[in-house]
Amino acid sequence: MAAADLPCLPQIWDALLARLGAQPRIRITSDSRGVVVVPCRTPDDVEVVHVINVSPWDTAVALEQDGRPLTDEPFALARRSGTWLVRRPGETRARVAYRAPRA
Repeated sequence: MAAADLPCLPQIWDALLARLGAQPRIRITSDSRGVVVVPCRTPDDVEVVHVINVSPWDTAVALEQDGRPLTDEPFALARRSGTWLVRRPGETRARVAYRAPRA
């Protein structure tokens, strides 16, 4: 992944996908436009959410799924870094499973 210090303008993607009838699984609240979220699920039903900050600024991130917070509180995400969140079946909140060092 290359970072060009340009905003990714997620509202454009949200509008395009909404027009196609799709809604984001996870909503992002952040003061940085460079936060990317990629949710997936393992065969044994564990949710894994990759959160990547491609911007040149540190930021705080809050994630929401189905109208509920995904984590207990917003978390810090260093510039040009990422983290993995994991939520096992039966758990109400995701926890940080891996935090990448700042690039």
